[in-house]
Amino acid sequence: MNAPHAMGALAARDIIVSVDGTRLLDGVTCAAARGRVTGLIGPNGAGKSTLLRSFLRLQAVDSGQILFGDRDITTVPPHRLGRDFAYLAQGQTIHWPLSVEAVAALGRDAYHTPFARMDDEDQAAVAHALSATGLEALKARPVTSLSGGEKARALLARVLASEAGVILADEPVAALDPYHQLAIMELLHGLAHDGGDNDGGDNDGENNGGRSVVIVLHDLGLARRFCDDVILLHRGTVAASGPAQDIITPEHLEPVYRVRLDFAASGAVQPVARLDGTPDGQPDGAP
Repeated sequence: MNAPHAMGALAARDIIVSVDGTRLLDGVTCAAARGRVTGLIGPNGAGKSTLLRSFLRLQAVDSGQILFGDRDITTVPPHRLGRDFAYLAQGQTIHWPLSVEAVAALGRDAYHTPFARMDDEDQAAVAHALSATGLEALKARPVTSLSGGEKARALLARVLASEAGVILADEPVAALDPYHQLAIMELLHGLAHDGGDNDGGDNDGENNGGRSVVIVLHDLGLARRFCDDVILLHRGTVAASGPAQDIITPEHLEPVYRVRLDFAASGAVQPVARLDGTPDGQPDGAP
């Protein structure tokens, strides 16, 4: 296994994003540090996925700046982005009956010219990715024959095989059962903290040895347990940001989500009652 590539900090400076006349991000300034898991949290429509895509240049920015280390992201050549960044999109699907191993191997495309054969380093990276996601026994199976959770893990294996220094994942555990939710979050936490696997859940210390991992999450309990830092978005702006233990609190979350929350000793965060108003500022009413 090689060391991950270009593991610098990622930052947005006063970015504005509009689509079809609607402002989706309005003056967002935030950062995701190397060696830490940064969670993007907030209600539906807050701008989480838009911010993630802006980091990757997949979403045009009206104004402001995205920085990778001390470099403007627009100056990074596309082939370098392919090695430095790995992206797991929300609801991503694969329609071709590729094997699970072939899907994982797509993560190595940025290292080769089209149709080039994989070398020993590529094979080792793919094997590690399949092992880390628990897919070794399924590597010959067509990905189209897998369950939703297995497909999600195959797509994550592609991300891991890239050995990118920055991992951006949009709701990576949304389709998974509780066991695999924990397994994937532990894996991502380990990638941030030491470049490999660990049991997660300890987000108190500083670390500069792993990757920058940025995750969009709706499960506040998982964010509380596995994220070192969080960025709380609300209506396209940053409502709060900082260490997870400081931001995932009733004082910060309840006014944004418009629900009363119960914080369990286990780390779980559960909504228990709706408050007046709605997260998007519209009148109350059932969805």
